[in-house]
Amino acid sequence: MVLLRSDLPGYTVHQAESKTATEGWNALLDAAKGADIAVLSHDDVYFPPWWVGTLEKRISELPDSWIIAGFFGVNENGEECGKIHDRRTPLPIVTLHELPMKALTVDGCVFVVNLSKGFRFEELPGHDLYDAYMSLRAKEMGGETWIIDCMPEHYPRRDVRWKPDAKFLEVAGWLKKRFPTEKVITTCYAEKTEEST
Repeated sequence: MVLLRSDLPGYTVHQAESKTATEGWNALLDAAKGADIAVLSHDDVYFPPWWVGTLEKRISELPDSWIIAGFFGVNENGEECGKIHDRRTPLPIVTLHELPMKALTVDGCVFVVNLSKGFRFEELPGHDLYDAYMSLRAKEMGGETWIIDCMPEHYPRRDVRWKPDAKFLEVAGWLKKRFPTEKVITTCYAEKTEEST
């Protein structure tokens, strides 16, 4: 009801239902084979008429090393950065950073994959923290994650007071083992530790 009302000239919309984020995102990457980029999105994201032209311009501004691009995330200084209209709030979320900007992670509601780099999701369990995974994997592949200026509209169903459940924490543990020298960073939850309090 949201995504399919978007105006996406030149793009084909593919849909996938899956038991895990890995299965679903990889099915969509397969469907985009032969294209330069894939825009992967939740079904509750809306793209206004100007969006496609702006996206193509912003992607052309990135260095060849980019693998993942997003619209809101955490930059290399640990600051929230970017522009997104989370429709649970009356005004868009906009930071004052100059974009594009390298990132540690981007929000997973909508992101872009550089298909020329061969990026795939591994056997990440469940549906959580694929945003943290993809940025860590891009870095492991020798590439980069970037935040670009091309604001989508997100109509999330998740309550703003959401707290992680056992499944989320299980995936966080998996990521810490998979990337033992890296910090697991996501836009949806900041784990409180002695260092961060």
